[in-house]
Amino acid sequence: MWITGYNMPGYLCDAEPTEHEEWTDARDSLVWWLEQAHENEDDQFSNEILKYIALLERSDETQEVGFNVANNHWFITNI
Repeated sequence: MWITGYNMPGYLCDAEPTEHEEWTDARDSLVWWLEQAHENEDDQFSNEILKYIALLERSDETQEVGFNVANNHWFITNI
């Protein structure tokens, strides 16, 4: 089972984390959240968000993911 979500570092999740049976579904969910953040973000983080979207879309490796961008920590974790 894979969990996808995001939060401000040190705080509870901003949105309810989502559960996924497959890592690729978790990856696609995180990409969707990042795309939503990109649409609502000013130019300060725009290129950085796009970089992480591109990296995730090219990744097929089943792995835990965690990174900070746009004042949030974004993650995929295995439970």
